[in-house]
Amino acid sequence: MQKAVVVFGGSGYVGQHVIQHLLKNISGNINNINVIGVNRSGCPPKNPILDENLQKKVTWISADATDINKWSEITSKHNTTAVISCIGALGFDQNKLEYVNGDINALLAKTTAELGIPKFIFVSAAHDTKSEPIFHFIPGYFRGKKKAEAAIVKHFPLNNNKNSIGVILRPGFIYGNKPIGENFVLPLGLFGKPLSFIFSMYPFNQLQYIPRCRQMFCPAVDVNDVGNVAASYALTDHIPFLDEFNICNQHENIYANIHILDTIDIP
Repeated sequence: MQKAVVVFGGSGYVGQHVIQHLLKNISGNINNINVIGVNRSGCPPKNPILDENLQKKVTWISADATDINKWSEITSKHNTTAVISCIGALGFDQNKLEYVNGDINALLAKTTAELGIPKFIFVSAAHDTKSEPIFHFIPGYFRGKKKAEAAIVKHFPLNNNKNSIGVILRPGFIYGNKPIGENFVLPLGLFGKPLSFIFSMYPFNQLQYIPRCRQMFCPAVDVNDVGNVAASYALTDHIPFLDEFNICNQHENIYANIHILDTIDIP
C-alpha cells in the first residue's frame, strides 16, 4: 500500500516549503509516497509557492485539525507514516495565539499517537524563558508552543515500545519570500539573511547562549532550510538523537530536539 506523509497547515508559508522539499526528496520514488496537504478548503493555496508541476503531485484534503473523526478517516484511507504540523499563528489576541499554537497542535500530537502513526514533526520556535523581552509582546504564542511541545514529549515518549518518535524543530526568525494575499510577496530575506549572517559570526554567535537572550540573538533561518529539515525527518527511517546545539551546525541554524530534555516552565 502506498505510504503517505500528511502536512497540516500545508497551504501556509512554511507548510508549502515543507511540501516542496518532501516532493523533491521523494522525486525518485513518487509512486511509493503520497504527500497530503491538509487545510480548511481542501484546495491548493491561492498564492502558491510550489510550481505547477509539483502542485499536481499533492493531494489536498479539507479538514479541521480538531476534527478527530475526519483525521481518523484520512488515516484509514492512507497508510500514513508521518505527520508534520506547520499550524501556527501570530496576532494580538493572546488567548487565540495560545489556542492555535498550543491546544490545536497538542490535540493533533495526541491523536496522531493514538492512531498509531509512528512519527510526528512539529515546527515550533526558538525560545528560552518567560523573562525574555519578546515573551511579553506575544506571551500566548510562546505558551502555546510550549504546550504543544509538552504534548509531544508525553505522547511520543523516549524508548517506547511502539517505535514512534516526536521531533520538535525550533527555528529562529524564518525568512524568505512570503506571499501576502494573491498578488504581493513580502521579501523577508532582505532583513533575515543579513541578520543570519551577522548573528552567526563571532562574537554575536555567543550571545544566544546568554540566559534570557536566546530568542533575541538566535540566527535567522531560510524557510527552505526549515522545509528541508522537516521533510528529511519525515522520510528518514533512522533519526539520530541530536541536541539543539549540535544540530544547529548541521542544519543551517535550526535547533531541533528529538525530545525536549531541558523543559522550560512557562505557565
